[in-house]
Formats: sequence, structure tokens, C-alpha cells
Amino acid sequence: MLVPAWHLRGVRSFSFDALTAFMRVDASNEAPTLRVVEVFDILSGDLSLPESVERP
Repeated sequence: MLVPAWHLRGVRSFSFDALTAFMRVDASNEAPTLRVVEVFDILSGDLSLPESVERP
């Protein structure tokens, strides 16, 4: 998933993990929402957010 740069305005660093999941768009409300239905695998094994990114 790509995160637009404007979502990170003012953020100097953040941690993340990777996973594979089945997701579904729920359009039953005013604004569509992306929902996780089932998680298949997590890269770290425990969603501990071991990876990080820092801006110079």
C-alpha cells in the first residue's frame, strides 16, 4: 500500500511491518471503507513493527 506524502507531513520517522491479507471494500455507508477480512501472514510473525524509516 502506498501512503501519500501529505499523510506524513511533520513525521520524521515511523515503524512498520508487512502482512498479506484479504481485504474488502465496504460501500454500505456514506464513504467507502477498506476492511481487513482475514490476515494470512505477518512478516515479523508478531506484528512488532520491526522495520523503520527516518527522514534525513
